[in-house]
Amino acid sequence: MVRRSRRLAGALQTLGIQQNDRVATLGWNHYQHLELYFAIPSVGAILHTLNPHLHASDLAYIIGHAGDRCLFVDANLLPLVEQLRGSVKLDNVVVMLDGGSGSAGRYLDYETVLDGGTVEPSFPDIQRA
Repeated sequence: MVRRSRRLAGALQTLGIQQNDRVATLGWNHYQHLELYFAIPSVGAILHTLNPHLHASDLAYIIGHAGDRCLFVDANLLPLVEQLRGSVKLDNVVVMLDGGSGSAGRYLDYETVLDGGTVEPSFPDIQRA
């Protein structure tokens, strides 16, 4: 889990995620979501979890208001994301497929993104309050 989370941190940086950027997740509890919980804050970005039970218009408002740059979504929630397509501006949508890699259609595949991550990402100096 640590190795994959570090690679994912590097992959986020490869996607252009920088300190204080917001990265949204729309998914259920599984290992990929856990990896995101560690990777996103480790590069200084802000983890923004979304509630999959909300209506598409509510999610569109929340994503836009937060200024999310990237969305990680479970494959079974893609119909909900399709309803958001014209309402939100996201740099990337990454699909977490059940059981690993596969075809994510027009979206990025989680495992493919993960494979593009560096082994040693650069971790910012995060000031403590």
